[in-house]
Amino acid sequence: MHDGSFERVSHDGLGADLVTFTADEDNAVWLGRAADGTVASVVVVGGFRPHPY
Repeated sequence: MHDGSFERVSHDGLGADLVTFTADEDNAVWLGRAADGTVASVVVVGGFRPHPY
C-alpha cells in the first residue's frame, strides 16, 4: 500500500508489516511490526531526501 505519504508492505505468512515514511522532510523512518503486534524495529535515518528533491 502506498498513498504518497507512507508505504506499507505486509507478509501474510508471517503476519508482519513494514511501514516507511519521511519525517521532517529529511528523515526516513522505518517501523516494523511482528505478528503478535509488538514493534519489532524502528529505524530513523537523518539527512535522507527521497526523490524528487
